[in-house]
Amino acid sequence: QGILTTEFARKKLILEIAPRMKEVKSHRTRIVRLGTRKGDGAPVSYIELVGNEIEKYEKALAKQERETSTRPDRKEWEKKIFGEEKEVFLTKLKQAKDDLKRLTSEDEALVLSGHLTKEEAERRKVINFQPVKFFQAKLKQVEHDLFILNKDRYDPIKFVPLN
Repeated sequence: QGILTTEFARKKLILEIAPRMKEVKSHRTRIVRLGTRKGDGAPVSYIELVGNEIEKYEKALAKQERETSTRPDRKEWEKKIFGEEKEVFLTKLKQAKDDLKRLTSEDEALVLSGHLTKEEAERRKVINFQPVKFFQAKLKQVEHDLFILNKDRYDPIKFVPLN
């Protein structure tokens, strides 16, 4: 059960599409189901005339675009991005570890001089360790993504992060 809901659609069907299909010997249609409509849940689909010149033109255009496309390969692009992310996170992790060492040695000097209690120094060490944990987690995620990207999809070996 289907209806053409607009006057424009009815006119186009009767005046343009039907006369073109009159000469075609094999009339084929394809019904493509789109799912259900929001609100009342009515089934929604569209009907397509198979073998018409517009379909042939669109297929030829898509084939030509695939052959002449200069779009980069998605897998290579992802490898490049993940590699760059890994380099950034390694650099940031090194900086965070250096900062942690510097701040820890400063806090130890303050504890020895009596300006800071040991409990306060331990609390500051925990706080200063947060960036190191963050960049370690990010680096682990990027390494996992690179592993998944490079592994054979049928390989049963799962990713095991290095400690």
